[in-house]
Amino acid sequence: MAKICVTGASGKLGRAVVRDLLDHGYEVVATDVRPGPRTSECGCCWRI
Repeated sequence: MAKICVTGASGKLGRAVVRDLLDHGYEVVATDVRPGPRTSECGCCWRI
């Protein structure tokens, strides 16, 4: 599957998008200025 970068991934909508992409088998790189408290739960790579 493709690798997808999600910007703003620690926000409400961003978390939902990341979760859906991971559920569908995509490799996700999540970015945000300030990763939220649940960033380690998503199972994706975080970059700032």
